[in-house]
Amino acid sequence: MGFTSKLNLKMVDFKEISEEVDNLDTNLLMDLMKNLISINTVVPPGKSYREYVDMISPYFQDLNYSLEEVMVPKELVQEIPHELIGPRVNLVAKRDFGQEKWVSFYGHMDVVPAPNDGVGKWQSPPFEAKILENGEIYGRGVADMKGSMVCLIIALQIIERLNL
Repeated sequence: MGFTSKLNLKMVDFKEISEEVDNLDTNLLMDLMKNLISINTVVPPGKSYREYVDMISPYFQDLNYSLEEVMVPKELVQEIPHELIGPRVNLVAKRDFGQEKWVSFYGHMDVVPAPNDGVGKWQSPPFEAKILENGEIYGRGVADMKGSMVCLIIALQIIERLNL
């Protein structure tokens, strides 16, 4: 997945950004996180890419990004030495702010299988977000890359609100 913007890199007071972060609706943030964790994007087989793209697309549309879905050609998928299920869909979101310089972000949807025995065995279902009292979140993909996707969406929302 790729996200590209020509951003207006105006100077902004750090306090203004901090206030926006402090005023985030954490319930919406946590709902998005829970929803992304719940999508089993383990590769192989990688069968839920469509569901993932469908879940994040509205956030970029709401920020006036144009979206393009890019399908990995079947002949390339067939070269992968694992059985893959479902369409290999990727999302490209673009927005031109009329600036000379571009900023690009790249992310991925897949996660590696969760060990179900031995030292790395999960203590809770890996595709159900577990939120501890201290705010820590456990779930497959939180550290790589589903949590980062939520952070990217939040950052873009703040950039939009502050007209950066």
